[in-house]
Amino acid sequence: MSIALILKQNDTFPPLEATLSDSKGAIDLTLAEKVELVMKLKTGSTVVEGQCEVLPGTEGKVKYAWAAGDTAVVGVWEVEFKITWGPGEVESVPNASYDEIEIQKSL
Repeated sequence: MSIALILKQNDTFPPLEATLSDSKGAIDLTLAEKVELVMKLKTGSTVVEGQCEVLPGTEGKVKYAWAAGDTAVVGVWEVEFKITWGPGEVESVPNASYDEIEIQKSL
């Protein structure tokens, strides 16, 4: 696990950009129905979820634009992405751990 992004409390910029990959490399998201960000406060039960934009091309790149309230709670968050391929077909990335985002207290 490593810190993928550090934000200040209540910041909504910059968006989170990530390249989704597996053991074979970047995942081709061309046929994905949707990709969602799911993050959970490491020391609590607070959860944030939202739909990502799949960026053009087949390089597995996605972008999540923060909504108001997404970054309101200070702490370290575990992050994963849920790829929906079809009815009942969901893949979590990363699948062996989590990425992390840190939200620091604003002055």
